[in-house]
Formats: sequence, structure tokens, C-alpha cells
Amino acid sequence: MIRKEKIYPIPRLPGPIVPSNGVTAIEELEQLWSKGAEFLLAPRNAFTFFERYPDVKEYLDHHYRLVEDDDICRIYDVRETLWKTSRTRQEPKDYN
Repeated sequence: MIRKEKIYPIPRLPGPIVPSNGVTAIEELEQLWSKGAEFLLAPRNAFTFFERYPDVKEYLDHHYRLVEDDDICRIYDVRETLWKTSRTRQEPKDYN
């Protein structure tokens, strides 16, 4: 079980929140992580986000450890990048 000290929910705004592209979505996620978020939990009903932005899933799979992937949710540990040789996170690819 993962114990979570801080939770940074995405604020609810009127209407759908749709990033213009995968790079924008990655940048928005990285902003949350810079505030101290430690895990990204994607419930099963949010997996369409990964279908719409496959580069986001590729980025997460390439840079962060997947700690859970089942019928309920997908959880990434975003405390540390998988790139152990670099102290900074890799820049997202430009998919435009």
C-alpha cells in the first residue's frame, strides 16, 4: 500500500480541461510534481487520456517507475526519474 502525505488534485473548472497536445499535458504534470506530488494515480476511467495522448504514456513509461497497473488504476512513482545519471528530468519530445 502506498501512503500519501500530500495530494495535489487538478482543480475542477467549468467545462472539460483538454491540453492542446501531449507536450502541454506533460508540462502541466511536471508542474504538479514540482510542487511535491510523489505519485500519479490514473483511474481506469481516465485511460482514454493515454489513448488521446500516447506520447504522455510513453513519457511516463520511459521516465518513471510504474508501481501498479491493474483493472482499477495505473500508478506511477514520480519522486525520481528512471534516468539515474541525470539530476534533471528529460525534456518532453516535441510531437507537433
